Amino acid sequence: MPVEILQPADLKELENSMRQLGRLGDSQKDRTSDENTNLLCQPYNDHGNACRLILLFGDDLLYCHALKKWLVWDGTRWTVDETDQAKRFAKRTILEFCQQAIQNRAGEKAEKFGSSS
Repeated sequence: MPVEILQPADLKELENSMRQLGRLGDSQKDRTSDENTNLLCQPYNDHGNACRLILLFGDDLLYCHALKKWLVWDGTRWTVDETDQAKRFAKRTILEFCQQAIQNRAGEKAEKFGSSS
């Protein structure tokens, strides 16, 4: 299945919004190994999981409500996620949360939340 590349006309409003936020992607950095990214301080609920996902992969992942699709930054442009990269990012986020919970002995509540997410 070919990857759909969004044309500038399709993304004009999106790009303007991203520029205003200073978030035009340029990273592809793996923040799961960044010691400064503490995932345990977020609430233990869906909102907290969304915050954790943004902390780790927010520069490379974007949900476009107009298209009702996830977009991923390929290093050059935003493309529609046809490879389930968003799902892989979400799984890596929860795995990192669980690893931090165990390493920091965050307690049974954190470990239980992580294993149920």
